[in-house]
Amino acid sequence: MVKTEADAIVALGRTRNYMHHPTPPSPPNCPFVIYDELREFGIPFSRKHLLDLMRRSLFPQARQISANRVAWIRAEIEAYVSTRPIARAAQPEAADAA
Repeated sequence: MVKTEADAIVALGRTRNYMHHPTPPSPPNCPFVIYDELREFGIPFSRKHLLDLMRRSLFPQARQISANRVAWIRAEIEAYVSTRPIARAAQPEAADAA
């Protein structure tokens, strides 16, 4: 069980030592998304910011999948991304209109 904010950040995937071994990517049909894969969905947030968003129910809740590992449900992350506005710089018609 997560007791402190520091424990929660560790549970989100940060190791306590300086030797971080890269996590292999999940298979494409895996129902879970780990922290390292969130950037592939356009989610660049830090672990601390994700923890704050989850606390305020503004981001899908992470699920504990092992003693020291959490992940998000892929369908929930895809639903979250689909509700986010697109940045003006990323919209091609906005650049063409100017």
